[in-house]
Amino acid sequence: MRQLYVLRHGIAVEHGTPGFEDDERPLTPKGRKRLKEQLRGLKALDVMPDRMLASPLPRARETAEIVARGLEIEDRLELVNELRPQASATSIRRWLEVLPGESVMIVGHNPAFSELISVLPLGAGTPVVAELKKGGLACFEVDPAGRYSLEWLVTPRVLRRLRS
Repeated sequence: MRQLYVLRHGIAVEHGTPGFEDDERPLTPKGRKRLKEQLRGLKALDVMPDRMLASPLPRARETAEIVARGLEIEDRLELVNELRPQASATSIRRWLEVLPGESVMIVGHNPAFSELISVLPLGAGTPVVAELKKGGLACFEVDPAGRYSLEWLVTPRVLRRLRS
């Protein structure tokens, strides 16, 4: 893998909302709308993964589906249990080490994804250096030795304002 995109799911129904189990919380209408607006930013940044892997939970799955549809890569989307909310940043990093693909996007949840932003380049036990906001995206380059370098980290607001 030479490039890794880490995308946190979009705005979802709040945790603890009556009528929604935590694992079943979908995106809100605002969350869907904002993700669609972010697509122009993804295109401006030339984001085009060979593979897209997402947590199977509705909020991450919907996020991945919106992005995959917008980038016209629906056939590259896979749902994987390794990205469920219970996964740790360290377990995700270990899983990524054996994951094939030249350009991969993963879609999942906090707190693991914000922790992953630090763990990938600096290793386990590293304090969180940045919060990955809902709909936020980070891009890493991975060298042949498996070392990760953060290329950029962008907020959802910036993605919505970028033009292709």
